[in-house]
Amino acid sequence: MSYENPEITKNREARRASLSARTGELLKTLEQRSAAERLAWYRVNRGRFFFERSELAERIRVINGVADSRKDEVLEAAGRLLRHEFDILGSGLTSLGERIDWQRDFKSGISWRKDVVYPAWNWRKVDDLAGAEIYRGHFYSIDDASDLKMPWDLSSFFHLPVLCEAYLQTGDARYADEVAGQLMDWHRENPYPRGVNWTCAMVAGIRIANLAFAMRALEPEEFIGEMGALSILRHIKFILDFFEVDQDGRRNNHYVNNLVGLGFGAAEIAGTELGSDLRAFAFEEIERELGTQFSPDGTNYEGTIPYHRFAAESIILTTILLERNGCVPAPESRAQLLKILQFIDMYTKPNNLAPQFGDNDNGRILVLHDYARQEYRDHRHILAVGAAWLGVERLLTPVWDQSPDAVWILGRPAPRTVVKPALAVGLYNANGYGVAKTPQTSLVVRCGRINPMSGGGHNHCDMLSYEFHDRGQDVIIDPGAMIYSADAPLRNYARSTAAHNILQLDGLEQQAFEPRDLFAMQDRAAATLDTWEIQDGALFFRGHHTAYPGWRVVREMQCRFPDGALEVHDFVEETGAAAGGREFCGRLHLAAGIEAEANGPLGFRLRAGKLEWTVRFGEGVRAGVCEGKVSPSYGIVVPAAVLEYRFTPREARAARYTVERRLA
Repeated sequence: MSYENPEITKNREARRASLSARTGELLKTLEQRSAAERLAWYRVNRGRFFFERSELAERIRVINGVADSRKDEVLEAAGRLLRHEFDILGSGLTSLGERIDWQRDFKSGISWRKDVVYPAWNWRKVDDLAGAEIYRGHFYSIDDASDLKMPWDLSSFFHLPVLCEAYLQTGDARYADEVAGQLMDWHRENPYPRGVNWTCAMVAGIRIANLAFAMRALEPEEFIGEMGALSILRHIKFILDFFEVDQDGRRNNHYVNNLVGLGFGAAEIAGTELGSDLRAFAFEEIERELGTQFSPDGTNYEGTIPYHRFAAESIILTTILLERNGCVPAPESRAQLLKILQFIDMYTKPNNLAPQFGDNDNGRILVLHDYARQEYRDHRHILAVGAAWLGVERLLTPVWDQSPDAVWILGRPAPRTVVKPALAVGLYNANGYGVAKTPQTSLVVRCGRINPMSGGGHNHCDMLSYEFHDRGQDVIIDPGAMIYSADAPLRNYARSTAAHNILQLDGLEQQAFEPRDLFAMQDRAAATLDTWEIQDGALFFRGHHTAYPGWRVVREMQCRFPDGALEVHDFVEETGAAAGGREFCGRLHLAAGIEAEANGPLGFRLRAGKLEWTVRFGEGVRAGVCEGKVSPSYGIVVPAAVLEYRFTPREARAARYTVERRLA
């Protein structure tokens, strides 16, 4: 099966191969020059960035004016980085010592070799390199505690903008010296193309963005002359040699971030003919991906909300940079970008957090504020940048406190105006989301199909699941992604049927996935939206799926937003003689911090501070409270309560329950 017109695939491959060869030629030429000559070459040939050096003092002044305590927070975070203290992917604040080991997963203590060439994550074969050992064994394992994302994230250099800003805020040379020192050390310890940090073109793309930021903000002459231009070209060549597009045209967010690297890289060599051609290629491919990886309603085809944020940030930042270098998006592309932002604006809950349907690996491009205390469920940073860029002045979601991002990228703050309609509703059926919210209450429902081109790699068994938020408090939530390869059983639990707010028949899974294939899932639920209607301030939803042999599982929901009341009716219908099974079990995963206690045989009281809700189940079910877990961020798992309700298909075919707000 082909996921793309073969002529498009053929043309892309021809252009890729040509650009790679030309990059290699330029790289060889620059390798023969002195450090001073490379420095001069870079300064002549670089294009425009988000800012000019002459603008930085004013941008810092504006940022300090729109963000209270900004300088103190930046210096606190930068101080930890000077001590090589990092907190990434759930590690907790950890000292990496005087010399950073860039090849080490410092959570598990497992390291990779820096003297070998590892096969890249791509269908292309690694060519034998003269004098280089090609590592033929496993370097990505689900059978030990190693997490390849640890060295990858550390080597993405998300922390460089913090150190850069600390220098610009104070003029203290320690911060600039630390940036230059880390960059020189990383390149010595990760000699191209050896080591585990030269295995993924997506990671290389993100790294270019942060390298470019540091080179533009500080201009560390020693690094730029010694390594800078060579590093950019090596990253570009690595990405071009290991494009993350399958031979059948299948691709996902990895390819988007290949284009991030090419776009940022092109801006660094914009004055060359190669840079011009590379810029045009990256721009044309991004314009195509806007209509391929995003559906006409603006939702990302991978079907996960956190990855929607990741892909949106990738494309928006790169498009802004390319626009500054002469590539103007077509009107239809700007319209699509606006829809992408509108989806973020709609799904953001009244507490400014996003639901976590599907995977969340904390993916970012440039972390320009709150580095030391990131809330990865807050997607408003890219909403702020995108709205300021496209001239959107009125949003449902407040983004003014995200202004530092907009100032860094655009030189101006985020929009101030917030509109609060009595009820805002959005149906995004292309990738299976329905959203309705008021200033106090929100309901997000998941109902759709897994897109075959995505391979289901970041999907979960979550069709007909939902999140319910009320009065600033998450009540019923999606538990999140938890972890990837470092704990395969936990990874598989997080994407399983049992980890979502849906019915499960015995131990069957709603979707098809193999426990040892952590990034693939096939749709067998065939979830279908039957009803989505608004009447008198209430939402009516009905959907069904046929994941379990012989059964149609139906969910009906009514949410009365004025009084924050939710009614749910789950029932099953036989569709043939194959219907069987012992028991249906439904679960309501409660947010961390929600206390749940029984209030009668079929009633439960939920508490969060002074807020209370009552959950009441109808007759014919058995219900109780059990222990569960939720993951607010990759690598972090905290305890939480789960309400379980059960019924046997021979005795009952339905379960009803209500969630009602209790007033003090």
